[in-house]
Amino acid sequence: MFNNIKLKNIIISVLVFMMFGFCGSAFARTSSDTGMSFYFTTKPPRNVIYTDARPKDNATSSYFNLKSGKNLSTGIIYSIVGSNYQDVGSKEITVKAPCCGFIRQNAYENRVYSVRLKGEKVIREAYVQAFGKWSPDSVKQKGCINNP
Repeated sequence: MFNNIKLKNIIISVLVFMMFGFCGSAFARTSSDTGMSFYFTTKPPRNVIYTDARPKDNATSSYFNLKSGKNLSTGIIYSIVGSNYQDVGSKEITVKAPCCGFIRQNAYENRVYSVRLKGEKVIREAYVQAFGKWSPDSVKQKGCINNP
């Protein structure tokens, strides 16, 4: 009987641990990256594009990972703005090739809890496509530029 109770306790402990371990990763909101697709055309007003707003949970830098695209050598300037497109003291990072990096900003410190990734063409007449991922909060990633 003692062995049955001990076995049941072990099984319950393992199941509870598995459940909370899964839930922890399933509910990770802003520290996980989501897709971004920017299509800049040669005609205005497609010189600046914004992602959908996402919640910001802490004061860390935002993360981007530009994986691929077309005409990237013409340059894209990445920065962070608030959900209402307001300034949050974001640094600007110009990229001309696939890379990942961190964008420092003061959104959380200024009580802005929802942000967007802003992409802007460097050369207005260029047609540019950019695909990748981004996160309002830092994602641990090796090999990125501007590592916090």
